[in-house]
Amino acid sequence: MALYCHSLRREKKEQAIVDRFSSRFEQALEHLEQGLGQPRRMKQADKVQQKIGRLRQQYSRVSGQY
Repeated sequence: MALYCHSLRREKKEQAIVDRFSSRFEQALEHLEQGLGQPRRMKQADKVQQKIGRLRQQYSRVSGQY
């Protein structure tokens, strides 16, 4: 028999963690996007896809939402 106890503080903490990871993931994607229009930044499609894959690995908690 398992006991389930819901804590509002715990839920708030978990949501804050998810929000922080989500904003970092979005910032990294925006950085990649901005680089497409700037010199000396990553533009090759395969390299960009590889970088996105690495970011999805790094932020696996939130990458499924995108």
